[in-house]
Amino acid sequence: MCIRGITAFAFFAALCINPSSAATVQKISGASSSPSSTDKHQVIRCGARLSGPIENGDLVKLKAVVAQLETDSVLCLNSPGGSYNEGLNIAQYLLRSSTSTAVEANANCYSACAIIFMSGNEEHEGFKLTSRRLHILGTLGFHAPYLKPSQGVYSHEQLSAMYQDGLQAMGKLMALDPSRPHDEFFSKNLMVEMLKYGPDQAFLIDTVGKAIAFQVDIVGLKEPHQFNEVTPEMKCQACDNANAGNGSCQMKSQEGMVQLRSKTLRSPDDIAFIKNSFLNYGPEAGGGRCTIVSSFVNGAYGQRNNMYFVISGAAANTRFQPIFFYAPSTPLGTLPANGR
Repeated sequence: MCIRGITAFAFFAALCINPSSAATVQKISGASSSPSSTDKHQVIRCGARLSGPIENGDLVKLKAVVAQLETDSVLCLNSPGGSYNEGLNIAQYLLRSSTSTAVEANANCYSACAIIFMSGNEEHEGFKLTSRRLHILGTLGFHAPYLKPSQGVYSHEQLSAMYQDGLQAMGKLMALDPSRPHDEFFSKNLMVEMLKYGPDQAFLIDTVGKAIAFQVDIVGLKEPHQFNEVTPEMKCQACDNANAGNGSCQMKSQEGMVQLRSKTLRSPDDIAFIKNSFLNYGPEAGGGRCTIVSSFVNGAYGQRNNMYFVISGAAANTRFQPIFFYAPSTPLGTLPANGR
């Protein structure tokens, strides 16, 4: 992540590059708007793609392309990073323009690119929501901005200027969008992890637990299409993930787990939904209940294409995604991929 300081000599990084090798920004021909709710975890429809190292001037190129896109379009990213300041400028622009971000299969997004990725968002009924998707076969990595001065002897004043520029650099990240709660887009915990890693390292979003903790939606995962593909144990794990360790699912007794099956009148075999309720969440004695309802999008007999899940009770404020069915330590790259 390259930082350009107020002094010309002050900051250099491994990704300081020539303008000729700066990022390219392309509009994707024939791209449609962002996926519907039924395939949001399966499909990345790129409206535009930013590729290559990020340099000064890339925001101007990006604005020209984004202005041509439909509402709720997705900016796909494939970049090793580059200019820290330009990355922040692009991130601020995306936050204001309600643009979603994504990293596709076999694409990489490091350093300044990762900051841009985390700014992905969409508007819903006047509210700004995070909207950033990572394919299970993509790579997303963070590291701290760092100094790499040219050879020479520097005065106390010059070193002090470098130090102040470094503090200002982190301050700009913390103040990306003062109109929104910062944890919604770039949490304090993620910033702490990022600052532990230098230029030759990266804090990767590479497990189920990290993706959930930092609100990164995962795509490309094979999703269940039948009720018998989702066991009570999987729903129990989903409740644990949704409650972020605040309790542990109980399903060894009937008291601990309650299951309700609802049938339509068209056929005795046509189950409209299954509701599982698990005990032992929350600070109160005995814990509260986490309830997961699994159903089909249209609910029509003979027309089942996609299942969907709703969490309520002790995890009512959690936005569900299919990776919740897996243990937090599960590497994203080992999850069953869609189409395999």
